[in-house]
Amino acid sequence: IKLNEAFSFYLNNFLKSKFMFKKSFICKMYPPEFSFNIVGYDIVVSSLNNIISNFKEGFIHPGHVLLYGPPGTGKTKMITDLLILNKVAFVVVDMKLLQNNPMENLPIIFENCANEKTVFLIDEFDGFLPPSKLKRALSPEEEKQLSFWKTIFDSNDPKAKNRLIFCTTNHKDYLDEGILRPGRLENHFEVGN
Repeated sequence: IKLNEAFSFYLNNFLKSKFMFKKSFICKMYPPEFSFNIVGYDIVVSSLNNIISNFKEGFIHPGHVLLYGPPGTGKTKMITDLLILNKVAFVVVDMKLLQNNPMENLPIIFENCANEKTVFLIDEFDGFLPPSKLKRALSPEEEKQLSFWKTIFDSNDPKAKNRLIFCTTNHKDYLDEGILRPGRLENHFEVGN
């Protein structure tokens, strides 16, 4: 089976069946059945817990979240553990697996999850677009990708109320200011050494 066919099959059955995806596929569902203890970063953990609770309870959308800091500080582990601790199932989008054909696969992921409350974790988000510091104009394909992310994060999008997105990055300064502004990826938390 080609990857596209396999991807389409699993994704179409994704929310209905709650299958655990194999690592070879784009994303996987983590069931809320484990718990962990998180030590340190008390202010960040408290803030993230509030954001998760507000989204879970259906209050005003708390805004999407960016965790940034050097490699190995536990950004991904922290948010994964907090989501599991709060008994929230979530989808991990592996940007490395999307690099070959991201604009074909990404809309499918978000469209299939549009009608249910869904939490996404996008690890290494900075690896998806060229650094904003490049001294050249973006290609049409890069402009399309940037525009897509602005739409996905935009709080004015009617479908946005059903999704909460957590992103991690080692290089916040690589990300476009249009994505980081209020109303998009607006909650920024530094996880340092």
